[in-house]
Amino acid sequence: MQAENWANRGRADIALLLEQTANRLERKPANAIQVSADPNVPLPPRLLLRSGRLNEACAQLEHDLGLSTGIIHHSEPPLHREPQLLLAFIDTLLGNGARALAMARRGLLESQQAGSRLTEAIAHMRLGHAYQVVAPQDPIATAHYQQALELIQTTGVARTRAEAYLGITLVHGHRGDLASAQDAARLGLALAESSGDEWMAALLWLALGSSAVTSANPQAANWLEQARLRFQRGGDTYGQAVVALWLALDHLHAGRTNAAAAELIGLLDAIEHSGYTGLLTSPTLFGPRDQATILPLLLLSRTAPLQGTHQANIAEHILRQAYPTIAADELVDTYHPGYTLRIQMLGGFRIWRGTTEIQAREWQREKSRQLLQLLINYRGQWIQREQICAWLWPDNDSIAAERQFKVTLNALNVAIEPQRPPRTPPFFIRRQGLAYSFAPSYGCWIDVDEFDLRLSGVLQAEPELALRNSRTAIQLYRGDYLPELLYESWASEERERLLARYLSAATDLAARLVQQGVLTEAIECCEQILRRDRCYEEAYQVLMQAHARSGSRSQAIRTYTRCVQSLNDELGIEPLPETIQMYDRIRRNDSV
Repeated sequence: MQAENWANRGRADIALLLEQTANRLERKPANAIQVSADPNVPLPPRLLLRSGRLNEACAQLEHDLGLSTGIIHHSEPPLHREPQLLLAFIDTLLGNGARALAMARRGLLESQQAGSRLTEAIAHMRLGHAYQVVAPQDPIATAHYQQALELIQTTGVARTRAEAYLGITLVHGHRGDLASAQDAARLGLALAESSGDEWMAALLWLALGSSAVTSANPQAANWLEQARLRFQRGGDTYGQAVVALWLALDHLHAGRTNAAAAELIGLLDAIEHSGYTGLLTSPTLFGPRDQATILPLLLLSRTAPLQGTHQANIAEHILRQAYPTIAADELVDTYHPGYTLRIQMLGGFRIWRGTTEIQAREWQREKSRQLLQLLINYRGQWIQREQICAWLWPDNDSIAAERQFKVTLNALNVAIEPQRPPRTPPFFIRRQGLAYSFAPSYGCWIDVDEFDLRLSGVLQAEPELALRNSRTAIQLYRGDYLPELLYESWASEERERLLARYLSAATDLAARLVQQGVLTEAIECCEQILRRDRCYEEAYQVLMQAHARSGSRSQAIRTYTRCVQSLNDELGIEPLPETIQMYDRIRRNDSV
């Protein structure tokens, strides 16, 4: 009981000593003079979690849940209500996002079946944590935290809300909304401190400090030191490692290289001794949402004072294992921008450095945006400077065009890599003689590539997965490809290809939704298709079918009339025979 009390106060170090003492006393022979430790007696996973022994806690929970052997082991009642929910939390810390999501979903289902509202609330929080790891851009995590808060309100266990506020702090903070993150953290800290839970308070300070680093707020170091103090007091080595990670990033962003190196040394030692490699190789709950943020730290190990040290060898090993394209990139020595370039080409050109959108004034001139659009359009290919000049400055002579190109290229590189050190080659725009290419080895996301990937055969094999990926792809198609460049010949071919793929994929999605009886969504999907191409006859067919199956025969007939009118006005043709046959069946009130 004392161990549990101390654990709730965030002092896992004392709780572990009490737990070990209880185990020794329980197994002490009657005639024994000295109490000795029994290494075969497992410690509660919750205590192992709060002391940073994550892999031990994970292994024990896997054993208890039968994940390693398939045999569920029934032991003494755990300190945590549901072992799979505890495992879900630990998995988010170790970077096992997919399993965290599966465990949390399982815990939610079981808690709902059992009618346990408090456990259901915990499951929602763990689902929110898992979604922050596997889909940080998705707002679904916030919805789960709100559901948890509503459920907890009915249970009367107020202290449990602190974890929900922890999750909300991370959501807002890592999206750049530090003010909202502070509001949530303030509520969580009040609950944690009133209940004496120093460990939860440490996590909240960590969430706030990491958010401040993301927003380049000068309070970051102070808040992180608040977390470090509490983690040290409670003996949580994992928490201390995450603090070191964020302090190293904060120092690096501020140009304090030696301070960053000192924190990095401590972090790499903790990774080696305690198995926290996932902090630098995978998305984790308390780590950066953008994995490219890690790269400048790992590359820092190639410079003094780490160069040639044991810690530098650890960093280089992690770099080769987790980021092989960077390790093999001959142009990358000690520099990476430290963020993923997120590029939107569909429905209008927008670009973000991590979470910061590049504003119009940063381009200095419109041609620098167009030059980037051109290079991205032919990404991975080398384009001669002469050809670029002919496309962008067709009316200039070669000397004037080349002069314009140099100024424009410099403005482009400054816009997308504003902190690049002098005399360091750009990372995103590569040069080979007089040829140029957009060919980054790591750290680039383009909506067109994601659109194509979601519709690829690899992700369309399993029906449920195919449906989910098709929905995501259709959402990505916000509009035509680079609509601001309608009259540029080099963009038109890709625009036509993507539009044709969207129309086909959206119609196929609508047809599958009709088959599954999801008629409202199917109708909306068809209407979206027809807003883009009012003559796309296959969409009319699916729309007629959806209205007919929903019992609205008159709407189905009106849809056919729209189809006939559009085809005649735009193309001067009649509908296809199968469209006419469907109309006849609907008019006769036959099934379709």
